[in-house]
Amino acid sequence: MSLDEAFLQDVVGDPDDDAPRLIYADWLEEQGGVADLALAEFIRVQFELEGLQEEGPRRWALQWRESALLSAHRSTWVAPLRELVLAEEFRRGFVEGVTLSLWHFLERADEVFAQAPVRRLRLTTGGGGPSQHDDADRAPTLKKIAASPHLRQVRALGLEQVALATEELQALAESPHLARLAELEIQGPQLNDLRPLGEGRWVGLQRLALTAPIRDEALQELLQSPHLPHLTELELSTTTLSPGALRALAASPYLDGIEKLRLSNAELSADAVRALAEGPLLPQLRELRLWRNAFGNDGARALAEALSSGRLVRLDLSWCGITAPGIAELAACHGLAELRSLALRDNIAGAEGLHALAGSPHLAQLEALLLRFNGVADGGARALAASPHLANLVWLDLTANRLTSDGAAALARSPYLRRLARLELKRNDIGPLAEQALRARFGEALSI
Repeated sequence: MSLDEAFLQDVVGDPDDDAPRLIYADWLEEQGGVADLALAEFIRVQFELEGLQEEGPRRWALQWRESALLSAHRSTWVAPLRELVLAEEFRRGFVEGVTLSLWHFLERADEVFAQAPVRRLRLTTGGGGPSQHDDADRAPTLKKIAASPHLRQVRALGLEQVALATEELQALAESPHLARLAELEIQGPQLNDLRPLGEGRWVGLQRLALTAPIRDEALQELLQSPHLPHLTELELSTTTLSPGALRALAASPYLDGIEKLRLSNAELSADAVRALAEGPLLPQLRELRLWRNAFGNDGARALAEALSSGRLVRLDLSWCGITAPGIAELAACHGLAELRSLALRDNIAGAEGLHALAGSPHLAQLEALLLRFNGVADGGARALAASPHLANLVWLDLTANRLTSDGAAALARSPYLRRLARLELKRNDIGPLAEQALRARFGEALSI
């Protein structure tokens, strides 16, 4: 065994431990070869990204470097796994996440887990199955997978387009090898019975994402379970959430640890938002994502009222049918004083909505404002450029907003946009002189 292989074995042998990875990076730097230095840098870049909590110039610089290193070296770094997995994900410098079909997991898990420190596993019905088995063996169930000792090192499990019978979900919940599971994501067909999720098997679960149509009674029963005490992040998307389910969610005494909530593409109406606002849940959130729900201005008003005493850091209301009056309701909300990121992509704010945002003292902490496809036009750009309340912005997205050279020139002259590290102005009608002024002011931060 070479020294390089010995280091890899140490990493694979204890996927949770940072030390072997950093020791390996030190050794690679000592070797001094181009490939060695690239991998060492990649390990350190991903470690630093893992430790960053907020958006900002440092994160974006690291992400760009991460992307460049992956573009140059990915094929080499994934070569041992190329024929074994459907997809892979790098974290902390190594492949930590893999996607396998149900069939290939049963056939290839030994080899995959020997090659990489797998901590994130996604299983799918896609990707084909083993040709050597007869039809009876061609569709192995999750019961067989739940018995695999390889699951002991899995901290995040995803199930994609897997039809889950109650007994299969029960087998996963009862698997002694998944006792340390921290994240569970289920995407796919109808979910009719969620009782195994709420029976106390996964008390360490911190993130639960259900992206599938869910039977209403099953969801309400899950939301009243006392057996998810450490849950901090919940996603219920691509389903219809009834007012009853939303009230159960908002009022559940067992979800007081939730800090991140995502209810995307859930057919939320304004009345649904009001139902969600009836309990103590919304004011405790740090992150709320409600994109692709057409609740419009009435929903925005109900949300602003519910968040009047909130502590949100991130809010995403993209594709929600909100126009200028709804934007004004949000801008006037005192509960957004801690907000760092506001995403309003694909709404219809217009210049009037931008004047409301620009004039709000409650948005003084905002660092990211994402307004793609909002009809901002030059009037809105001028309001942004003249706002002292938005002086902390480091990321501004005005893609496809009918800006011309006049609006671009206002941005270039702004006395307040000194911190911008990312300015996105693609798909606007900006002439060469205005573009030159923007580049002189914002340099590499500009994307046009």
